[in-house]
Amino acid sequence: MTAHHSHFVWYELMTSDAKPAEAFYREVIGWHTADAGMPDVAYTLLSAGATVVAGLMTLPQAACDAGARPGWTGYVSVDDVDAMAARLTQAGGQVHRAPDDIPGVGRFATVADPHGAVFCLFKGLPEEQPPQPPVMIVVSEKRRTIRQPHQHPAGQRRLSLQKRRPDFL
Repeated sequence: MTAHHSHFVWYELMTSDAKPAEAFYREVIGWHTADAGMPDVAYTLLSAGATVVAGLMTLPQAACDAGARPGWTGYVSVDDVDAMAARLTQAGGQVHRAPDDIPGVGRFATVADPHGAVFCLFKGLPEEQPPQPPVMIVVSEKRRTIRQPHQHPAGQRRLSLQKRRPDFL
């Protein structure tokens, strides 16, 4: 099992117009932008200081045709994308994009939970495992889960879960 199994390991913004989105996040949030240098696709890396925190790309036409809209997507690390996509389907979720390879990066699938919340399953190549983001808030109909970083020996960061009922429920 990978060190980040079942954790959010990457965030990606797919938008209708990437260049203005880059400018927005540079000016408003203060992130730095850099071309990822991927062949055949314009992909921008967003960094907070020296730490790469997310990616940004234009929403593919096929995704638009399927009804996708601009938005942020979280990537959850799994050991086997194909097996997890099958397990997710058996549990009532949906696969929006079947497991596929990202050359030189890893394997992913775009999926949704039974309530329609979209996320991606991801298995990176060993040398391409992205850093684990420190905080993620998930809001569902029944509860909110907050990941809080905790320090461990040797300075390693580990996230734990705290479950609380949202104020608005």
